[in-house]
Amino acid sequence: MQTLIAGGGTIGSKLAMYLSERGNDVTVIEEDRAKSEWLSKNSDAKVYNGNVLNSELLKEAGIDRTDTLIVALGDDQLTRKVVEVAKSQFGVPRVVAIVNESALCEQIRASGANRVICSEDEVLNKVENVLEPSTSKTIYRDNRGEFLISKVSVSAGSRVLGKPVSSIEEKFIKVSGIFRGQALFFPTNDTTLEMGDELFIIGRQEHVDRVVDMVNEEG
Repeated sequence: MQTLIAGGGTIGSKLAMYLSERGNDVTVIEEDRAKSEWLSKNSDAKVYNGNVLNSELLKEAGIDRTDTLIVALGDDQLTRKVVEVAKSQFGVPRVVAIVNESALCEQIRASGANRVICSEDEVLNKVENVLEPSTSKTIYRDNRGEFLISKVSVSAGSRVLGKPVSSIEEKFIKVSGIFRGQALFFPTNDTTLEMGDELFIIGRQEHVDRVVDMVNEEG
C-alpha cells in the first residue's frame, strides 16, 4: 500500500516509522529541513522537503499514485486546504486528516476527508474514561451526533442480572456484542445477562448513558 504523509512532525514521523517498519511504501512531505533530514536518516520512508501545497512537489512525491493520504500538519486551516487539493485536483481515494480542534472537523470533512481524527476529542475521551466508574468505559464518540459506543460490566448486584438483552434495548440502543469469559459473541434478544458480562452498547449518548446507569444500578 502506498501512503503519503503530509507533515513530518511528532505525529507524522511516528506514523511514517510505524508504517514503513510494517512494509508499507511510505512517503513524507515536510517543510522544515531539519525534521526532513532527521526522518530521512531514521526511517525507511522517502522524505521530500518543501511546501505541502506545491503541486509539482505533490506530483513528485506520488500523490497521483497514493492509496492513502494522511494529513498531520498541526495547522487545521492548512490541513483543510491540503485535503481539498488532494481530493479535487488529484482524486486521492482515501484521505485521513488529524486535526486539533473539534470545531473545524465538519469543515475538513466537507473538504473531502474520508476520516477526521480530532486530538481534542481523543483527550476528552481519555479524561472521561478516567472519571467514569470503573465498570463502564467510552470506546468511541462521534461529536457530530453524540453517537457513542460504551462498554459496561454486569456486576453481581446489577438490576439487569439474569434478564434478557431485550430488557435493556430500546429504539435508539443496541447491545452489539458481549464479552463473556474469553469469548466475544453477538447476542439475540433472548440472551440472558450473566455476572461479569461486558456489554458493548451503541447509540446516542443520552440513551447509552441511561442503559449504562441501569446496568450499574443494583437491584
